[in-house]
Amino acid sequence: MVAATRADAGGVALVISSLSMGGAQRALTTLADGWRRRGRPVAVVVLGSRDPTPFFPLSEGVRLVGLDACEPSGGTLDALRKNAHRVSRLRAALRAIAPDAVVSFMDQTNVAAILASRGLPAAVVVAERTDPDRRRLPAVWEGLRAITYPHADAIVVQTEAVRRRVAERWGAPVTVIPNPVAAPPADARPARAASAAAGTIVSAGRLEPAKGFDVLLDAFATIATRHPGWSLAIWGEGPERAELEERRDRLGLAGRAEFRGTYRSPAEAFADADLFVLASRREGFPNALCEAMAWGLPVVAADCASGPAEIVTAGFDGVLVPPEDPAALARSMEALVARPERRAELAARARGIADRLSLERVLERWNETLAAARERRARRGLL
Repeated sequence: MVAATRADAGGVALVISSLSMGGAQRALTTLADGWRRRGRPVAVVVLGSRDPTPFFPLSEGVRLVGLDACEPSGGTLDALRKNAHRVSRLRAALRAIAPDAVVSFMDQTNVAAILASRGLPAAVVVAERTDPDRRRLPAVWEGLRAITYPHADAIVVQTEAVRRRVAERWGAPVTVIPNPVAAPPADARPARAASAAAGTIVSAGRLEPAKGFDVLLDAFATIATRHPGWSLAIWGEGPERAELEERRDRLGLAGRAEFRGTYRSPAEAFADADLFVLASRREGFPNALCEAMAWGLPVVAADCASGPAEIVTAGFDGVLVPPEDPAALARSMEALVARPERRAELAARARGIADRLSLERVLERWNETLAAARERRARRGLL
């Protein structure tokens, strides 16, 4: 265990609605483990279950608290009552944990965390995981967010583009902290001769409209007949799976495009792939794109709002294409399929993301943010 310094030794309570599969859940468990290994007391508070089982495992020593406080509501009055109950349960848990800082993840949970922490000594930091201009909440929640967010001691976002928009909307200080990316073991991806004749294109994400898998299938169908040795593997689950499978079959891609379900480690998805493609319509911060780059894959990414352009340097360590443009995506995919030497160049540079976004660097930024939030809380007379 790495000893915590005086600046980062205070306890942290991480709050989230569930620990199911997802980018926010992966980021939270990575931070929790990183802080705990460095000697910092860490508790994870889960609103939605009394006995949560994390999809991404937590290390020994992380305290796990389940509240079972996310019951479905039966109308506006019932929703208000249950939200009040949720805030009360969370407040009691935070009193018992007595952390120096509360870090909450995702919009509605952030509102509950701010309300539950009012008058408590812990600094409150809320993490926005998407672009709030492109993910609109129901009117009541938009109103609550507008009222509560200015009372946070810091707001953390993942990209500079979102930081500018959030800073214009709410008064709390806003900091950009990307998700950490782990470098794979040196022998995790064995060297092999790149080929233009055969290979696997891989993509990953929740199967929902925002991720643009329909666009990806259309683009792959454009080039599939010219490159019969290439296949497409899509990792993830979600509400669009049946519709996407039907689309694949209509495009004549049965046997060429496979939906592989969820993966628990990057090795499962990327160790045997040759090209990664992100076709999203919008993003918060695409973890799969970062992981693929760290694993030494050349990448083609849709230049959608909030994310890819702050991760990929176009033409240097990856390729950016216009979003929702199957023809442009197909051209860029085919250009790399046909040129293994270009894939190798991009892949070699892409690996640098594991250094830029290492856990050490990201934790340092979080520690600085938490220390500043504590100071801000003190100046406001809440400590």
